[in-house]
Amino acid sequence: MSLMLLCGHAQLAFSSPDIRKELRPNIGSLPIYLFNSKPTRDYFASVGGNYDLILKPWRDFFQSRGAAYSEIQNGELKPDLKPGVLILPSVVALDPADNSAIQAFEKAGGSIIATWATGARNGNAKWLGYDFLNEQFGIKVSGEITRKNKDKDNFLVIFGETPVAHSLPAGSRIWFDQINILPMQITGGANVAGRFLDVANTPGTQANEAIVYTETGASRRAYFAFSETLWQFQQNDIYSLLDDTLDWLRRRPSAYLANWPYPYRSAQIVEMDTELGFPNALRLANMLDSNGLQGSFYCLTSIAARHPDILKQLEGKHELAYHGDVHESFKGQSGKIQSQRLDAMRHDIESMVTTPASMTGFRPPYELYDQTTESLLFEKGYGHLLVDSYGSRAMLPYLASASPKDFLKGLIVLPRTHRGDMDFGINGAAETDMSKAMNDDLDQTLEIGSLGVLSLHSENFEAGSAVIKATGALLTHIKQVGNKIWVAPGGKVTAWWRERSLIKFNFTADTLQLNITIAKPGLSRNASIVISNPVRGAAPRIVATKAGMPSALTVPMDDYSTAVILNTSAPGKYSYNLNYH
Repeated sequence: MSLMLLCGHAQLAFSSPDIRKELRPNIGSLPIYLFNSKPTRDYFASVGGNYDLILKPWRDFFQSRGAAYSEIQNGELKPDLKPGVLILPSVVALDPADNSAIQAFEKAGGSIIATWATGARNGNAKWLGYDFLNEQFGIKVSGEITRKNKDKDNFLVIFGETPVAHSLPAGSRIWFDQINILPMQITGGANVAGRFLDVANTPGTQANEAIVYTETGASRRAYFAFSETLWQFQQNDIYSLLDDTLDWLRRRPSAYLANWPYPYRSAQIVEMDTELGFPNALRLANMLDSNGLQGSFYCLTSIAARHPDILKQLEGKHELAYHGDVHESFKGQSGKIQSQRLDAMRHDIESMVTTPASMTGFRPPYELYDQTTESLLFEKGYGHLLVDSYGSRAMLPYLASASPKDFLKGLIVLPRTHRGDMDFGINGAAETDMSKAMNDDLDQTLEIGSLGVLSLHSENFEAGSAVIKATGALLTHIKQVGNKIWVAPGGKVTAWWRERSLIKFNFTADTLQLNITIAKPGLSRNASIVISNPVRGAAPRIVATKAGMPSALTVPMDDYSTAVILNTSAPGKYSYNLNYH
């Protein structure tokens, strides 16, 4: 297969002749201004606050990066300010003259980033509402996010592969607890890069957009719905977010390896814990077959051993994996007992399947295991572990703590990121509610660009059950989504992340050169590298640096991206120059 590079395409016209002048290697050298607003400082003081607590995180960030910036006062924010990036740090009180200067700055090609309730009051601290945010970012603000439940919506969840947050893995969670300045409750952003969610990543029922970005005319704009007081909880992640956002605002291209095979935006595993009611597994298998999909069946081997005919039928089209010997927790058991159980598990059914060596997945009963379990799984040659998502900092596969830190060789953990049938309150659960929850989880996986895992149980798959009907509706929804989501068994997802690790690259934004290395044995699926472009709709020409190197073809993807196909999957080193002229 081929390696693909994703870059911005050129179907849209440039919005301003001035932008063309910026499409040169120095596009990232634009000045950065931090606006120190006196009316806002006065307003904070009037309510017992200190505006320096808002400005200090920005100053600390720039100091940590050794980056140049200018801190400007009200009199210095003028209509003729040289275009660059203007930071509006929770500038609650905005004078009309400053507002006019901001608009002139944007019209001249300047970009802005605003946080929290910027522009909600005028220069005299009189309440205006949220018209400034609506006009700048196209969002609707309905006030602050309430915290009636202290565990509700207290994670900032980052979307994967967006130009303003690409350094953070898809589904990264930035925790915040008791803060004095609550985030804004917003909706309507044209491009969303993050939302506020709860600890279980439950799709929100309220306006919960946290990061939005857009490009209007000659100006790029980004908005964080939270104030700088949130930065204290996971500063390194926030700094990565700021790096990406400022690069994008300064029109500095960046590159990152896509999470999933091209053309997929996200991935989905449909798995069954196959235990009591073991024959019911065929119902799910038949549903998947009729939709042209593959699933994973994690078998409780003491029960599976009684159904060799069903194992054979499942093995023909789907993945078989292990769910334990008996339904007892592995956590806390001695290494000797755990090792014996893992060996017994294999012994139970290895003679009943055609390719027992392909059964390298494990899902512990009750999702309870420990580091001893991980170590033994790695030692015994298992490839992946599918468990809950609480051990993950994101919604992507990751390496088990007890394995080598090498995706090519290590034990890969697949986090269960969706609500499963056991989470829906099976007894008396309404089919429509369950179906909506499953579909909402899938839509959120697609939006975040993450791994989705739906866990079902054979005992709940009796004929006519609400779980079966809801699952059928989900499979229909998956077909409607099309090739945006890759539905694959756990073993194939694991194999992809091993293959993905064969790709190394470096991208130099100043010279716009992209160097790629594909290690042996090469690729079997289409991989992608994403390039964020300096202007919406401006596609680069991509030219090999040496004669005889594989050419690249461009395929438009959306307003911000184009797939550029490198016609090779062979191991080797490849180098390309990007040109925006």
